[in-house]
Amino acid sequence: MSFFFMYILIKWPIRGKLTVFFYYSYFRMNSAYCVTISNITQVINNEIVAPLFAEDKEIINIQIIENKVFLYCESPENADNIISKYNHQPILSEDLHVSKFRSPEEKIFFLKWKILYRNIPNNIAYFFLYEQFQEFGEIHHISFYQQKHLAHIQFFAKESAEKAIQNMNNNIYYVWPQFSDSIGNKFIEIRGLPANFTEEQLTKLVNGFGKVNFLSSMYYLPHNQLKTSVSFVSFESRGQRKSAIENLDSKKIERKLIKVTRLLKTSPFHLQYSGDLSEFYYFIPIKGKHYIEFIDPPSDLDESKLRGICGRFGHVYDVSVLSKCKIDKTLRNSHVAFTTKGPMEKAVKALCNEYDVRRMPKSSPYYQQLNDNEKEKEE
Repeated sequence: MSFFFMYILIKWPIRGKLTVFFYYSYFRMNSAYCVTISNITQVINNEIVAPLFAEDKEIINIQIIENKVFLYCESPENADNIISKYNHQPILSEDLHVSKFRSPEEKIFFLKWKILYRNIPNNIAYFFLYEQFQEFGEIHHISFYQQKHLAHIQFFAKESAEKAIQNMNNNIYYVWPQFSDSIGNKFIEIRGLPANFTEEQLTKLVNGFGKVNFLSSMYYLPHNQLKTSVSFVSFESRGQRKSAIENLDSKKIERKLIKVTRLLKTSPFHLQYSGDLSEFYYFIPIKGKHYIEFIDPPSDLDESKLRGICGRFGHVYDVSVLSKCKIDKTLRNSHVAFTTKGPMEKAVKALCNEYDVRRMPKSSPYYQQLNDNEKEKEE
C-alpha cells in the first residue's frame, strides 16, 4: 500500500507534466489550422461533441481538454469556415466562442487589433459580418452584440484593421490593441503619461518592481475629439504587479498624475472587453474621490487654470473640463476631484463668491453614470 501511494506522489506529477508538454507541442505544430471552442456551459465528452461536427469534412481531428474543444482542420481556409459557421451559435451554450488557437507565447506577440463597428442594422447576420471583414485580413474573432447594434472585430494585423476603417463608413472607430493575463504575464495599464514619454523612459519607470516580460509603446485610443494615451507592462508574477501599482499609481510625471491599475476585463484593452468606448467620451466620476462642480463655468476656465485655483487647497487628483453627460446631454459643467474631503470643502467655501461652484451632489446625473458603470463591471 505504501508503495502505491509513493507511486502516485512521484509518478502523477511527472505524467501530468508530460501530458501537458505533449499537448502543448502538438498545438504548436498545428496551431495554424487549429480552432478553439470555449464558453461551453455544459459538461462535454466525445459522445456529445463528435456528432455535432460529424458532417464537417474540413475537420480532421477533435480533442477535448478540460472544458474546451479543439478542432483541427486541413487548411487555414477550412478553419475560417468553421469559425464563421459556429461562432456565437447556441450550441453547447447560449453563445459559443470560436476562434483560431494561439499558444500563450504567441498570444503575447500576436496582438489582436480590434475595431468597433456601431449602428449595425437589425437584418445583419454574424456570417455576413465575417465575410465582409475577412476581405481586409486574417480575423481572430468577432464579437457580435445584436441588441446593442455593435460588433468588435479582432484582426491579427493593424494593417488589416486600418484597411477596414478606410473601406467602411463612419460607423467604424479607431483600431486598438488588446491583451490578457497568462502564466508569467500579469499586465498593468498605465494612463496619463505625457505624450512625449518614450519607451526607454517607461522601461526605467517599471524596471525596479520585478521581471518585465512585455512592455508596450504608447497607444492612443481616440473617441470623437478626446485622445487618451495608454501603455502596458507585463510582470512575471502578481506580487510584482501589485508592487508596481502601489508605487506608481498617482505618481506625478511632468506635473501630470498617472493612473496605474491591473488590466481589468472592463478595460477596452482587455480581450474580453464588450463595451462601446463611452467611458472615453462621457465623464464618469472616480470612485472614492471628492468632487466640486463648476456650473456653467466661464470659457477661460481651462484645465490648467482649474488646477491652479483648486491646487491651493490641497491635492487635486483629476480635472474634467465641460464634462459630457450621457443621461443629460445639455449639461456642460466642469469638475475637480480632490483626494480627501477637507480640501474639497475649503475650495467650495473659498470659491463660491467668484464662481457658481458646489460639492457635486450624489443625485447628480454624473454619479448615475458611475453607478451604471459599476453595474456593468459586476455583470
